Amino acid sequence: MFRYDSETNSLIEIRETTFREKSILEKDHIEEWIRKQPDLLGEDLLVISHEYDKFDTSDRLDLLALDKDGKLVIIELKRDKSGSSVDFQCLKYCSYCSQLSPQDIIELFSDYLAKDNISNDPVDLITDFLEIPQGNEDSLNDILNNSQRFIIVGKEINKRILSVCAWLYENNIEAKCLNIVPYENERGEIYIDIDQIIPPFKIGDFYIQKKESQLRSSKIHQPDYIIAFFESVLEFVRKNSNFKIHYSPRKAYCNIRSGGKINYALRYFKRSKSFSIHAVTKDSDLKERFEAFYGQHSENLGELLSCEMQYQPEGERNPNWSYIRALVDADKNTALPEQAPGIGGKFADFCKYFDDNWV
Repeated sequence: MFRYDSETNSLIEIRETTFREKSILEKDHIEEWIRKQPDLLGEDLLVISHEYDKFDTSDRLDLLALDKDGKLVIIELKRDKSGSSVDFQCLKYCSYCSQLSPQDIIELFSDYLAKDNISNDPVDLITDFLEIPQGNEDSLNDILNNSQRFIIVGKEINKRILSVCAWLYENNIEAKCLNIVPYENERGEIYIDIDQIIPPFKIGDFYIQKKESQLRSSKIHQPDYIIAFFESVLEFVRKNSNFKIHYSPRKAYCNIRSGGKINYALRYFKRSKSFSIHAVTKDSDLKERFEAFYGQHSENLGELLSCEMQYQPEGERNPNWSYIRALVDADKNTALPEQAPGIGGKFADFCKYFDDNWV
């Protein structure tokens, strides 16, 4: 890693260091970073427990989370070297967690919230995270813990572990490995680099699409024409931008994660036959800045997308969430999948404008 010095037009090396050398601990530091900001792992996760030890054995897993599909995600952290058995350890935890019922998950999440003195209702937080419409909370029984997966995070992950995890992923067992590496500049400031190595991003898109097509046969999914539309949007956005876009056939929306605690989503409403393209922040500290951004840029965004813009200061369930939304009518005379390039283009333009101007 290098730092650019504009005065000398040169690159100054930022040297790699170790967590041990800088007295950065696995539990007190790395685990807390990820617990408080799980999107560091490159995806939307809801942490529901840490240091979980309610198994019938003496085992204790580092972090337990839900992903956007309701799967349980076991997160194992290794400060420096991973050792040679963390893959077996993760598979063991997956087998343990497979026995957790939706009620078990809600109870352990409730315990986790209580430890942090958070008074929010765990069911509301989970349904908000999974974006389940109000009145459909019973669907949690079908969605929660429908499968399990694991993520290994460490500075030096054993090659044998990487080989095993690559094989698992290729055989439809979701395993993910990330390197987390500390660097120190000449002023003693610490930088942290997190890089996904399994699955590699180039083949990851293929595997993601493969898994999404397999999900069509599951009990809960959108109609084929909506799935076809969003798969075409994904293809368009990936070909025409650098955004990392994600979609599950269970949903009528796709999303893009961005820096600065902003996420973007494209949603289709079947009843009104319309689209919502929106940016959302879940950080209450950004509310005023978010509203100011809307006031300054809504006219430009409306002209860029040729549509009406709206600002929503609070979410339906969570008052801390704020939205900037573009409303686009679908062409009722054109099949939905055929509208993917046009709508996908508007979505990519919206995200790029936001990224370029959110300073």
